[in-house]
Amino acid sequence: MFATGLPVTTFAVFRFTLVAALPLQVFFNALPKQWIM
Repeated sequence: MFATGLPVTTFAVFRFTLVAALPLQVFFNALPKQWIM
């Protein structure tokens, strides 16, 4: 059970990190540009 559940959990965490990191990366990339302007 643990051996089959591990890849699914890892994939879910990886996908969640990917989805959560995209808006954060765009937000932090746009933030310094606004401060400079």
